[in-house]
Amino acid sequence: RQFHQVDLEVIGLKDPSLDAQLIHVCMKIFKDLRIDERLTLQLNNIGTAESRKAFLAALKDFFIGKERHLPELDRRRLETNPLRLLDSKEEDTRILLKSAPTLEQFIDEDSAQYHALLLEYLDELHVQYIPNPSLVRGLDYYGQTVFEFWDSSAGAQNAVGGGGRYDGLIELLGGAPTPGVGAALGVERMI
Repeated sequence: RQFHQVDLEVIGLKDPSLDAQLIHVCMKIFKDLRIDERLTLQLNNIGTAESRKAFLAALKDFFIGKERHLPELDRRRLETNPLRLLDSKEEDTRILLKSAPTLEQFIDEDSAQYHALLLEYLDELHVQYIPNPSLVRGLDYYGQTVFEFWDSSAGAQNAVGGGGRYDGLIELLGGAPTPGVGAALGVERMI
């Protein structure tokens, strides 16, 4: 699965205005390529690691006794990365998730305020977005802002790009605690 991507990063600062500016730059790239009309910005706030931990415990508790109704892939996800259940394409899983606890119920006040400010900035920049509470990124180091740009005409592989805030990544790699936010745009998908 070789592919090429364009990466944009802002490292060393944490501010919702930077998240908004990064998203805005991505949208300008899409506009310059004349593909912006085909794309929708999907946006979510997944909170802090602590709030996700509480949510994941509640989600696992919810699925106790219901595992047999999950497709094989989602049964594995429940054990290895339950957050990925939220973006499952499997109909049985989607039906069960309608009754499950939501991540939004576990978001702390600081995360909610951060996200509200981000939305204000995006509105000010005239960036249209679709709130998507089931949007998660596949990697554990993401926190707060997550986003993807979806092609409305494509099938299951419809993300042209995406990213989010990864304030804990550099520390996870052995560096000093350093905030960061980034995006990756798939070159082949944009083409």
